[in-house]
Amino acid sequence: MAAPKRFKSGNVEIRMNRELDDAVENILRAVIPETRKEMERSLSALKKDAEDRWPIRRDNWGNISDESQFSREKMYIQISINANKEIEAKVGNSAPYAWAIRVGKRTKGTNLAERKRVANELLWKPVRKRKGIADAITEALADEAIKLIGKRR
Repeated sequence: MAAPKRFKSGNVEIRMNRELDDAVENILRAVIPETRKEMERSLSALKKDAEDRWPIRRDNWGNISDESQFSREKMYIQISINANKEIEAKVGNSAPYAWAIRVGKRTKGTNLAERKRVANELLWKPVRKRKGIADAITEALADEAIKLIGKRR
């Protein structure tokens, strides 16, 4: 089971367990299903690209090393509501050491330059470069807001 999420403001801390996270997910699916789908669709392409290019630790003969912890398989997409009451969509890697992985001399299966941090190059930079993601999500949210307003009249 995943560790609970923690939200802290001053002296107050809230821990959100998996059941509450699932409830938030169900609310998002019910209230803004098209926006949620657009978030997932947009981030799925980033996740797939990162998975395809994420290096795997290899031994001297090019075989997968016994020391590999398979961080490539720990990629995730998460859509949630954060402590500031904002809908947040993110793609990441749950391996606690993922931020520290660097491209080495023997790294195979990626075209990244040696010494570059893999998470920066495959997760954070692509999100910043793809401005269309936010536009598509905003458009989907605006469409759903208009539908909801129309239902209330």
